[in-house]
Amino acid sequence: MRQTGKIFLLTLSLLWVTLSMSDLSAQGLSRLMLDNGLAWSASKLIIASDYDPLLRDTANPDRGARKLQETLRSTLKDVVEQRNFCYMSTDEKGDSVLLSACLLLPREGEVRGLVVANHYTVCANEEAPTQSMSFDALFCLKGYAVMMADYIGYGKTADRVHPYLHVPTESRTVVDMILHVFDNEIDRPKKRCQPTTLCGRKLLSDSIVMIGYSQGAAVSVATAQLIAEHYADLIPLRAVYAGGGPYDPASMYDKWVSDDYTAIPYAIPLTILGMDAGEQLRLDLTGLFREPLLSHYKEWITSKRYTVNQLEQLMVSHHLSDHMPPEGMDKTVMNTALFYHAMQRQSLLSFRPQVPLFLFHSTEDQWVPSSGSERLAEAIGNDPLLTTDFGAYGNHPIAIVAFYQRLWNRL
Repeated sequence: MRQTGKIFLLTLSLLWVTLSMSDLSAQGLSRLMLDNGLAWSASKLIIASDYDPLLRDTANPDRGARKLQETLRSTLKDVVEQRNFCYMSTDEKGDSVLLSACLLLPREGEVRGLVVANHYTVCANEEAPTQSMSFDALFCLKGYAVMMADYIGYGKTADRVHPYLHVPTESRTVVDMILHVFDNEIDRPKKRCQPTTLCGRKLLSDSIVMIGYSQGAAVSVATAQLIAEHYADLIPLRAVYAGGGPYDPASMYDKWVSDDYTAIPYAIPLTILGMDAGEQLRLDLTGLFREPLLSHYKEWITSKRYTVNQLEQLMVSHHLSDHMPPEGMDKTVMNTALFYHAMQRQSLLSFRPQVPLFLFHSTEDQWVPSSGSERLAEAIGNDPLLTTDFGAYGNHPIAIVAFYQRLWNRL
């Protein structure tokens, strides 16, 4: 238990530092973890002393994250096995596409169950699940197998534009990954005395727990909706845990425009390019991107070379008007209206759970406003399948620690 706890803390620390280099000191993270009920002594939080100088190195914003990534890999390699695989799916045009995904397995013992983890927003291909050891590997420490899809635009399809927040494409990607694992990796008994196995290991339950934070939360809800509508008899979904999700992209854009501010400037080109690719809009980007973004978006975004932290440094300003021309913030302009209506079509506010749904969102989240989660909860209403936790857990990259701690306790 002591070693498991140490790995869990290390994993949560890496989660935080990859998302944000400035919102919380390592010492503050240590206090936050302890305040959230993690009962390991402060002396175990070696990250505070060993990595704090790296985390504060603003000239190399990803140095600390990479160092922690190396530490996570070396810590987990003896207890978690990562198997990458490819599978067929359908892209935003309806054409067949070969995608990549990974399966994370505890190296020893029975497999307790299956977790589908949908990752939050990444920009560099090196951050995709098949390219690095995911934080979600921590659930292997509780005996679960974890499967994760590279969304279109990463891994096997890194040369393509990522259809960011495009509900039909992202949910289809995940459903097809699950069906592939069920068809190719899970062996069900031919005789009553034989156990169900996963990759030759005894599998105690083939029911699915779906989890995701930020973009991954929206993907999780969208996938649960697709499963309920078309695959309930094929995919035994048991529960969905969604934290800090953008369930209504159009309202998020409205807030960016009204405030002339976004805490995550790289989300501007990601969303515009994602809607353009997902809905095949053929947008005139000169009416949506201002220089220097207009001349650099292919290098910065579609090349998949830069991490979110590096992009924040490249884009510099958090003011929408520094990245978009006036017509890009005017919904009466045809080009902008096409983009806006595409975002409206991605709304998940009509979702109604068919399995238990845990909605988590920090009310102090400045990256993805909690109002979207609150509206979704209000639309669902007094449903016994819904549990919410909308507390004051800090900004988006800080609140993820509390979210994963709650998952750890619930699974």
